[in-house]
Amino acid sequence: MAIRSGGGTGVLVALVVFVIMWVCLLVMTIVFWAGKSNEMNAKNEAETKLNAFVNAAQQQDETLKATKAAAETERKTVYGVLMDQRTAVAQLLGGNPTGDAKALQAELGLKDGETAKGLISDLRRQLKAKDDEAKSLSTRVAELTKQSSELNDSIDGEKKNAQKLADSIREQFAGYDKAGDDLVKQVEQTVADMQKVIDELKGGHQGRIDELQAQMDSLRADTAVIQSRNDVLVKKLEAIELKPANPAELVDGRVIAIEGSGDQVFVNIGQKDRVIPGMTFEVFDDANAIAASDKGGRGKASLQVLRVAESTSTCKIIRQSTGRPVVKDDVIANAVFNPDYRFKFLVHGKFDVDGDGKPSDSEAEYLRSKIKDWGGEIVPGDMLVGDLDFLVLGVQPPMPSPLPDNPAEAQMQAAIEARAAREGYDNLLRDAIEARIPVLNWNRFQILTGTSAGR
Repeated sequence: MAIRSGGGTGVLVALVVFVIMWVCLLVMTIVFWAGKSNEMNAKNEAETKLNAFVNAAQQQDETLKATKAAAETERKTVYGVLMDQRTAVAQLLGGNPTGDAKALQAELGLKDGETAKGLISDLRRQLKAKDDEAKSLSTRVAELTKQSSELNDSIDGEKKNAQKLADSIREQFAGYDKAGDDLVKQVEQTVADMQKVIDELKGGHQGRIDELQAQMDSLRADTAVIQSRNDVLVKKLEAIELKPANPAELVDGRVIAIEGSGDQVFVNIGQKDRVIPGMTFEVFDDANAIAASDKGGRGKASLQVLRVAESTSTCKIIRQSTGRPVVKDDVIANAVFNPDYRFKFLVHGKFDVDGDGKPSDSEAEYLRSKIKDWGGEIVPGDMLVGDLDFLVLGVQPPMPSPLPDNPAEAQMQAAIEARAAREGYDNLLRDAIEARIPVLNWNRFQILTGTSAGR
């Protein structure tokens, strides 16, 4: 009985200790959970405050990244670097480090829509034109001055000859003083007439100078028109250079085998063809089906490369049309990829890659990076070049809404920028169509590369 009693006490003590430990563990769990909740609330509050200054998409902007790197190098805040840059620009343009855009515009005498760069360019152009005109006039004045000097020398010679003649007549015929005086008067009259003729000649030359200057101005205007037309013809010539068939319709490879249950296939291109894991392809029955997809339809399936060998690749079927299985000898295509050539792409505008209805520049940068990863080449700027293979256009910018009767400066600037974006988009599309350059939107790009919707 004593032994049983001692055993019961030990169990009771162990049970009490277990309960105390369990209570302690529960208390610690509650404390840690409350601390985690507070930290999560603090984190969410901090992210909300950060998004008030810069959102997640803007944090990926290359300009902001460069500014942040400069701030870290200079041991300043990003705000401090931006304010330093703003102060430097204001000091450079208007001599007032605290001046805003409106004050700088008034200081430089700029009208709405004008820029300081454009004003300086116009002034330089006008200065050069005036300088050329002054040089031309100076040359002509020098020529007229030389002619006038020669005429004056001739007049002086005639005066001396007349004076000598008068003196000789007075010496030989003292009685003919009056006649001599008359002769002098006649000579002086002749000199006056000659001076008058000289003045008339000068006036005639000045009129001729003005006439020549007007002709020069007309020739300059004609030259500018001819140069402008020549530039347009050069652009059109570059745009209509002979090109191969639409590169979007070229076959990049073929299905050579189907593995297992049919969700993996082998294709006949690999490392030697610059294929990389993650690349996607669209599957078609044949090359004619690729051309038919130009009407908006997708291929029968989409593939994504899993593994890459020297001359083959293993791919997974990530999308397949019902009732149209992938079979051996089906062709595959990716508009960006080509085993033997790097296609050139011009990407313009804002894109809605993730399908959220909010096109952005960051999604356009994502598209550019994807094209580079797959072996394509991005053409910088917003101008068509003669050897361009594709123009990839984002969402068409909307036309600006009508302005109120007394619009604010910000409203006017926004309307100007919106109209310029729309006109630039439409002009680029028109020029590409005239030059027979294939134009892709995001939907068409997905179809020709086997890309699924969203990132």
